[in-house]
Amino acid sequence: MSYEQVVNRIFGQEILRADPSRMSQIASAFDRPEHFAELKESLTSRLERLDAAGRENPTLRKAFIDSMRTVADASNWDGAYAELCFIDFLLSVNPTLSPQDLELDKTISASETLASEMGNTHANLDVYLPRIGVFMDVKVLSNKNMVLAKKAVEIATRKTSHPKLRSLPSFPASLPYHVLQTNLQALAKELEQVFMGGKRPARFNSTLVPELSYQFMWEPGVYSAAESYDPTEHGRNHHVLLFHHAKKFHRAAPSGIVFVHHPWFGEQIPSLSGADEKYFGQLARSFFCGYEGNVSEARAFNSDFNTSMSAWEASRHLSFVMFLKDGTALAEDTQAFVATNPNALNPVDLSAAGFSALQKAKVLPM
Repeated sequence: MSYEQVVNRIFGQEILRADPSRMSQIASAFDRPEHFAELKESLTSRLERLDAAGRENPTLRKAFIDSMRTVADASNWDGAYAELCFIDFLLSVNPTLSPQDLELDKTISASETLASEMGNTHANLDVYLPRIGVFMDVKVLSNKNMVLAKKAVEIATRKTSHPKLRSLPSFPASLPYHVLQTNLQALAKELEQVFMGGKRPARFNSTLVPELSYQFMWEPGVYSAAESYDPTEHGRNHHVLLFHHAKKFHRAAPSGIVFVHHPWFGEQIPSLSGADEKYFGQLARSFFCGYEGNVSEARAFNSDFNTSMSAWEASRHLSFVMFLKDGTALAEDTQAFVATNPNALNPVDLSAAGFSALQKAKVLPM
């Protein structure tokens, strides 16, 4: 059965009409009968659980349907997929949490969050648990450096005879995100020179970002690259991602960021020897504990800030970070890790009734 057929069968109505030319990776997997059996089985079970929850709370049902439509579309599916993954996990591991206790897509005044430090009038958070007063926002733990590295090639080749050139960037996982972010346009111009005059190089080593190199795929075939990995350095360099989600940090209530990782669209994190756990822990630790006594302003890490709030004060408004490793691709249980902020202004209670999602997660030492 196709993704469209599975969704419509479970939810009992013609809620989804997918465009075959714009199918996401997840939706397309259902059209390959000889492959991805574990993924299809796991996702079908997840949709059945969400359908049951939606029958108890019609407001959730509408949100689920909107998300499932988004998941079918290749243009912007991973965020909606991550939200469904977390909500399913949240309801599955919380025996005392009813679908009636869950509010999604919660819009509040920006003055209640750090969004007001950025000139916003409202803030929107994905999940709110009113019984215990906890706000959460769900994000994809994606490989943003890979996205930026490929974006540079896309920009550089727009005016050439090979605008859809495939590339395989290679860089250490510990490369700080801001390096490629701030040098994107300059990197694209550097690449333009490489392709000028119809040149077809097999490889390119950037002088602007020495840690970055490319293989270019001019012919069909299999390409590979090798790199070293240090999870501690990776976490230390990538913790600034949390500053980019600061408008979701609540001023007076516990709030958390939930990162969902899926092997098809997530950050490249080897699980060998617990590297993933080390990475998660260091990312949270660097953000929660790395700015005490530091005079840096938050806008040094997120230019959306238009006030002089310090990075230390901003970091204290995030109560916890949860990492979910979605196991659907291999029909495995979802793994959860949580790090609580020892310096939080609004600490979260791990033992709070109805929030056993945190109790089921492995606590990362700070």
